[in-house]
Amino acid sequence: MAQAFGKTWWGRQWLNSLNNIDFENRLPRGSSYARKGAVTTIDINGNQINAKVSGSRPRPYNVTITLPPFDDFALNAFIDRLTQQPAVISKLLNRELAPEVLELSKKMGLEVFPRQWSDLKMTCSCPDWAVPCKHLAAVIYKVSTAIDNDPFLVFSLHNIDLVNELNRRQVFVTKENTAIPFIADLYFEEPKKKSKPAVYNPENAYRKLSYAALKPLHEPLIALLADYPVFYPGGGNFRDKYAACLVRSVKKAQKILQGKASLEVAAGKAPKSEPSIDTHSQPEIVVNEKLRPSALINGTAVSLPDLLVQLLQIPAAGIPDYQPATAFLHTTLYLALHLLANGGVVPQIVQQPDHNFSIRWLPAMLSEPVRVLITQLQEMQPPGIFRLQESSKQVAINKDTAINLLAVFLTDLVAMLQEKDTDDLLLDLFFSRASHAFKAPAEATLSGGIQAWLQKYYLTAAAYKPQVVVEETTAERFSISINISDKNKPLQGHMPLQEILSGNKFARQRFQVLQSLTQLSGFINGLDAYINEGADTPIVMDNAAFTTFLLQMIPAIQLLDIDVLLPKALQQVLKPQPSIKLTAQKGKSFLRLDELLDFDWQIAIGDTLLNEAEFKQLLRRSDTLIKYKSQYIYVSKAELEKLHTHFSAAKKLSGFQLLRAALSSDYYGAKVNMTGEVRDLIKTLTQVQEVPLPAGIHAQLRPYQQRGYSWLYRNAQIGFGSVIADDMGLGKTLQVITTLLKYKEEGL
Repeated sequence: MAQAFGKTWWGRQWLNSLNNIDFENRLPRGSSYARKGAVTTIDINGNQINAKVSGSRPRPYNVTITLPPFDDFALNAFIDRLTQQPAVISKLLNRELAPEVLELSKKMGLEVFPRQWSDLKMTCSCPDWAVPCKHLAAVIYKVSTAIDNDPFLVFSLHNIDLVNELNRRQVFVTKENTAIPFIADLYFEEPKKKSKPAVYNPENAYRKLSYAALKPLHEPLIALLADYPVFYPGGGNFRDKYAACLVRSVKKAQKILQGKASLEVAAGKAPKSEPSIDTHSQPEIVVNEKLRPSALINGTAVSLPDLLVQLLQIPAAGIPDYQPATAFLHTTLYLALHLLANGGVVPQIVQQPDHNFSIRWLPAMLSEPVRVLITQLQEMQPPGIFRLQESSKQVAINKDTAINLLAVFLTDLVAMLQEKDTDDLLLDLFFSRASHAFKAPAEATLSGGIQAWLQKYYLTAAAYKPQVVVEETTAERFSISINISDKNKPLQGHMPLQEILSGNKFARQRFQVLQSLTQLSGFINGLDAYINEGADTPIVMDNAAFTTFLLQMIPAIQLLDIDVLLPKALQQVLKPQPSIKLTAQKGKSFLRLDELLDFDWQIAIGDTLLNEAEFKQLLRRSDTLIKYKSQYIYVSKAELEKLHTHFSAAKKLSGFQLLRAALSSDYYGAKVNMTGEVRDLIKTLTQVQEVPLPAGIHAQLRPYQQRGYSWLYRNAQIGFGSVIADDMGLGKTLQVITTLLKYKEEGL
């Protein structure tokens, strides 16, 4: 599928400059030129675009596109109005241009986007007399890609530094919060104060980690990412391709842990004939500035995949015989495999010193169980086994060492467990340890587009963390408000967003807070308006809107490690379940409990049981929340149909099903209602008491034989069969004969 241009609404607005062209055959030829790489350079200087486009002649053609300047009065009016919409500014910092910008610019008389080709001044050195020619069209298409990934270009192409203009008006914004980190920033930090290093206990390296709390995360984590990310120049949905590659690694990691595959086989790697790790080895991990890792074993350099394969060959029971470094790396590898097998990993784009970009894989720190394991791993790590190889020396990494070491293992595992390179630049960037400079024309903004796509995974890594507060109001309405906490001041607690948006106290932090918060706009309908209005009035949702928010959006918000405070009535929404009411049949002889029972269908709501008429009166509608006593009920249309099917079912429950419900007081997870008569029957038949012997038995039963006989008889009364097993000569036959005589005596 061919590359698409203008993937965002603002990118498509830019392509309006190709409207009303008399020679429309230039457009498909221009897009073809853009796709095949004919545009060799693009240089944006103020409101002028200078480019070179290869054509039929040896030298590329020179293309110049000039945008008209803004009227100063209209521009100032526009920016003044923009400062009153902090949600719009915050989204812009997240590389998203809100539609309100277009509406506002039109009101202020600003032509932010061209309406047709004649709105731009365009020249090309080619002999084609048409304007725009295919070379001009190719440049316009390529620029649309850059605009898709960085909407600030919409303003800088008019020679406007929007960040500077906002700062001049005391609206303190910066693009640094979304800057792609350099490796050195991730690996090193200055000691906060000089102090003696903590004494390391080598026994820590032999601790065991429990992975029981880990849950599958890859599907919900993938669902947080946007469909059709604009940075992807290829055809199709990059998120789907990303998901397929990630799931491949997840499934292979699962097979390794299940013993169904070895790492070397899963990675297509031949095992080494002679393992180099022995009980005296002190393995070390070294990463170079391009994030390429290696290992040192007994002073000999080996590849990280070789080390991982050897570590997996060490049985867990034998680890105490090895050195602390080996024990720790063995645990680190198993943690990495468990994280990958559960999809508890997220990608991060990073910069190398030469300004190439690469992707590394991190543990999903937005998951509480993952964070607990990382904390435990950090306590186990021996000092000095993880270093960065700089140009002429190795430096011990001292920042987030457990996370960074796990990232080294995870990144290699993800790549090892892929089948092969994909010949797709961006998929290889994510899954094959590739790096890329993004220096081709219109590529410079793509790395930022990747960063913006992944930003939700790191929302709570910022200094300020949001909290969503839900409250009940009257008339089946619910209010939503936002609080903010400063992670650097944990004792301060949460403060209302209104406090941050008002006054000057938080003027310099305001947009740092909002830049993270507006990432939730897709989950909380009305959040942008709430922010723009100063958070003075909570967001109010009716029952239908809140039901969707509660059942679909809140789980996604919580997955992002954001607290959601719900009133007690909403903390556990009840789901109606089919149940039964057990009654005793009249006129039945007293022998088997399952033959004495009858039933009526009922509906269980928590511990409360309703009959069909009561339930129909309560449930006047489906697909919304219904207040019942002090809690809420939710039932979908599909679930309601299933309940009606239970009510109208003509078939009876079997004796075994009735017996199971009676003895367990449970019907497929729902409480069972029983009359007092049924409860008395169960009590009588299940009491442990001695049963009188039949008159026809001419034998003296020993105490254990008497108990066995009573047990056989009681089981038959309840409706159970029995199997009696014991050593030879202990009277099994006597117990059975006695039971049969008892049946005969009672006329059975």
